Amino acid sequence: MGDDGDEPSVTGGPPNTTRWVDSVFAGLGDPIYLTDATGKMRDVNDEACRVLGYGRDELLALTIEDVDADYDDTARLLNFLGGLVPGGSQLLQTRHRRKNGTTYPVEVRVTLIDIGGEPLVLGIARDLTEKDERLALLGARMNLRDLAVDPDIDIPRLLDATLDLAERLTRSDSAAYWCLSDEGAIETVAQTECKRTRGLVWADADDAPWRDVAMGDTVLRDEDEPHRQLVVAVVRGGRCVAVLAVANKPERYARTEIDLLESLADESWDALERKRMQLALAFSEQRHRFVVTTSPDAFWHLDGEGRLLDVNEACTRMTGYPREELIGMHVSEIESVETAPEIAAHIEKITRQGADRFETKHRRKDGTIIDVEVATVHAAPLGDTYFVFVRDITQRKRLEAQRVELARQLQLAQRMEALGTLAGGIAHDFNNILCGLQAFLDLAQSDLHEPELLAEDLREMKVATDRASALVGRILTFSQRREEKRAPTSLPKLIDEVMQLLRASLPANVEIGATLDRQDVHVEADANQLHQVLMNLGTNASQALRPKGGRLWISLEYAVVDEDVAATVPHLSARDYAVITVEDDGPGMDAHTRERAFEPYFTTKSPETGTGLGLSMVHNIVRSHGGAIRLDSAPAKGTRVIVYLPRARESATPEVEPAAPTNPEGTERLLVVDDEIHIRKALMRGLKRLGYAVTVAGSAEEALETMRVDPSRFDALATDYTMPGLSGLELARAARELRPQLPVVLFSGLAASGIGQLNEPFARLAKPYTAVDLALALRRLLA
Repeated sequence: MGDDGDEPSVTGGPPNTTRWVDSVFAGLGDPIYLTDATGKMRDVNDEACRVLGYGRDELLALTIEDVDADYDDTARLLNFLGGLVPGGSQLLQTRHRRKNGTTYPVEVRVTLIDIGGEPLVLGIARDLTEKDERLALLGARMNLRDLAVDPDIDIPRLLDATLDLAERLTRSDSAAYWCLSDEGAIETVAQTECKRTRGLVWADADDAPWRDVAMGDTVLRDEDEPHRQLVVAVVRGGRCVAVLAVANKPERYARTEIDLLESLADESWDALERKRMQLALAFSEQRHRFVVTTSPDAFWHLDGEGRLLDVNEACTRMTGYPREELIGMHVSEIESVETAPEIAAHIEKITRQGADRFETKHRRKDGTIIDVEVATVHAAPLGDTYFVFVRDITQRKRLEAQRVELARQLQLAQRMEALGTLAGGIAHDFNNILCGLQAFLDLAQSDLHEPELLAEDLREMKVATDRASALVGRILTFSQRREEKRAPTSLPKLIDEVMQLLRASLPANVEIGATLDRQDVHVEADANQLHQVLMNLGTNASQALRPKGGRLWISLEYAVVDEDVAATVPHLSARDYAVITVEDDGPGMDAHTRERAFEPYFTTKSPETGTGLGLSMVHNIVRSHGGAIRLDSAPAKGTRVIVYLPRARESATPEVEPAAPTNPEGTERLLVVDDEIHIRKALMRGLKRLGYAVTVAGSAEEALETMRVDPSRFDALATDYTMPGLSGLELARAARELRPQLPVVLFSGLAASGIGQLNEPFARLAKPYTAVDLALALRRLLA
């Protein structure tokens, strides 16, 4: 402005005393340019000098063509300015060039003004670099994210897109992307070709200067011509996982381009991870679908209510239903064991546990029932849904049942073999008993008139019959068929019983004895199977001693086995054991025999004397009880078989039986049935002597006819279990139909536990027995 206060003239440049642009637009932070119609600079502010890198005088010596990188054509500029009206303005987007040659985007508001009658152009420029970079980076990120989820885009194409974006964002000529392994090894993933003749090409990734970036530096910037390069690292979990590099930019790399490349590198790594996860998930889905489709097991996809959402082909084969019928069916339409409420409760249990495996039975469309094994998992991430695999185990169950039955038959056959071995000795012992019984019976007939001698004769006869009864009882116990039933078992008592049976079979030249630790320690076992184990071992030992004789010894002790001892015996663990040793001083075994001793059907005996099943069965029974067995033998040094059985944690709790009645007398009316006439006579006389009214019958049919005449005539029925025609069990059932709740006593020559059971309470009595024994059983039953 002049001294008179009028507007200052700008002709020839601003006045020396002031700067017009700064005085009018003081405080505006954008670069401001004032040019004439030819584009020559007439005035600028300090911000314009700072941004472009010129001094004031340098900048005033330039034209708009020197600053504007896009509008360097004077004719075009004049044409643009010609479109302006005085006081009017327009927005113009272009690029300005700094003194160092670099350019940057700007938005310029251009206004035509008149100062002192001269039309001048006022331009206010705003730097768009940050805005453009944000938009470019946002576009790059969205592009990478779209590519990462596009199923048609693979990892190489995603990397190519990353390199293309890196070149465009930084205006570079080449780009490269390397990944680093967990050990820090460099793996070249992608690299673009150099587009300039003198540009940088990364021929050897291991020798590239950016390796320093991977080793810890975040950014590497090489400003030397002609190979300018910019390298940034992707860091995850404190470790460099990848490196993104660009090169061959004409100008130096600015700080903003470093930020852009770092952001792009992070976004590209995340996109790669998403793509890897997508590909892995797709592969996993394909693999799972292949497994489900080709699985021989049925597959169900269930909802929370137990309805089938999807099945595989194996399910249609297993159930007999077509797929369209199965979809929507409820599990209860296939399940044949659990009811619908039980299935709902089971689904809740699976939801709590996360998974379950169990066996059940399914019903096919044709009504047949199959055994199945079911494995179910709650697919919690997918909501209230369940994946189920079903395996048909009908054949396996059938084979298991056959195996159990064959094993039972094998044990029974082997037990019979042992009985055959014992038969000669038992017959000898039984003949001795009969001899004594016959002798004292003859004496009793001679001593009828001498009461004291007669009483002595009868006592000896009673002793003989008790011995015979005990011997028969042990034979029946050993030979009878029983289901396996494990319970805490006392070994000393079991060994005593086996010793008595063995003594009856051994010749006089064999000495038998035992050394037993009789403390109250038990093993969890099936007593009948252990009885068989000891009988087999004892029988084998006794046969080894024939014909020369020798010594057979059984010992029992309790031991704590440590790791060192356990390592010397197969299947033995470090724990507490009951240790049974059966040894003899016979001829012993050679190495070949020892190695094959426990093989089925291997035997050194002739076919007439052995099947080779004994030691094999012993081994199987001991192993099934969680035990182990060791064989020590050598030629001329005898044989020792050592059996280890795990000690039970608790001893057997003795059963407290109700007090037995002591008075056998009674007045009830009894029907007694037995096909042996001497038994009927003895029972009638004995029971009548005790006060009972007794009617006897020689067969079940005769007894049934008597009952049909008057079912209320008798207060109790006592019948033999095994008779020609109807059995005692069948008679008892028929009698119960005529008179419900009729008390029944069944007696048999079999062990009492071998008698079949009625649903109603009844008494069981094993032969031999007396009239008093029968009366006491009746008293217990009638109480």
